[in-house]
Amino acid sequence: MTWSFGVYLFCLVVGLGFAVASGFLGGVLHTGDGGDAGFGHDVGGDVHAGVPADHDVSAGHGDAGVHLSPLSPPIMSTFLAGFGFAGMVGEKAFHLPWFLSGPTAAVFSLAVAVLTFVLVGKLMSSSQGTSHIRMADLTGTEAEVITPIPAEGVGEIAFDTTTGRTSCPARSETGAAIPRHSMVTIAQVVGNVALVRETIDEQLRSLGRSEQTAAEPAAREMTEREDA
Repeated sequence: MTWSFGVYLFCLVVGLGFAVASGFLGGVLHTGDGGDAGFGHDVGGDVHAGVPADHDVSAGHGDAGVHLSPLSPPIMSTFLAGFGFAGMVGEKAFHLPWFLSGPTAAVFSLAVAVLTFVLVGKLMSSSQGTSHIRMADLTGTEAEVITPIPAEGVGEIAFDTTTGRTSCPARSETGAAIPRHSMVTIAQVVGNVALVRETIDEQLRSLGRSEQTAAEPAAREMTEREDA
């Protein structure tokens, strides 16, 4: 075995080992991710109402997006493995001397690395795009109040999307308080805050509760008169 063949074999083994190790470590590091996705807003904090209504908001926990670097482990491991493989093939199959097999292997591995970079980048962009929600598209969506919305204040609602259960800050469209567990409809979106109104069924239930509450004093007064 020539010294150049040894170099190619070393690059191939290191590249493949690096790819396996980085893939394994990546899986371990991401094992704990999961659960219901939120918009990452602190309801009790400041609300950036100046964000345009068609702003894309990630359904992850404040993740601004994943960007692939040309020097990332997958690309580097692909380059090393490709260089080693092409060099070994050039030297053994085509009997090229090291000063020809080396540059040929470098060009081949560079082309494979670039192709891998483009393909992986497209896959990541596609995956990331499906995890984004356009706030402007939420109009008409039915949601549940999970943090009470005070009068003229900000609460929080949760609703189902294609990416799972998601939450975001919300205000009452009329300015009236809306209790927890009430079902509401998103009327419009201002910045990253949803303006909501109670659904018709919820309004009827609220009306029934109001009438019952209003009738209670009269019932008690009538009972007290009968007891007297």
